[in-house]
Amino acid sequence: MSFHYFRKFLWAALFYLVMSAVSGLINKTHLVDLDKFAQLHFQFLGFIAMLIYGLGYYLVPKLGKKDLRYPGFVPLHYWLGNLSLITMIICHSVMAVYSDMWLQNVLYISIAVQIALLLIFIVAIWKTLSSTKK
Repeated sequence: MSFHYFRKFLWAALFYLVMSAVSGLINKTHLVDLDKFAQLHFQFLGFIAMLIYGLGYYLVPKLGKKDLRYPGFVPLHYWLGNLSLITMIICHSVMAVYSDMWLQNVLYISIAVQIALLLIFIVAIWKTLSSTKK
């Protein structure tokens, strides 16, 4: 994988770190009555997961001296991961005010996309590490 997508994952992670801090501040000052869903998901799926994905895709092949398996998946992972995370947080926040089955279904689809991306990441790293191709 090129350094290009490592930087994209890193910038996304830093963006989500800032968003986590802002949502935490909003929660603490009670400017808006929010639950902790947005803050926690910005922290864990945004900052931590994006950082791990970027480092995993970039450093694991370098340290293992192997080619990354399924390199075409990295851009798809980046874009789908960001889109589904933002969609998940927006849907959950809107559902606090306006509960609708359509929003709930979009929320569940976003969660399913995040889980699928995680599993595919694990398979890609596992296949890279177990590959005999250098």
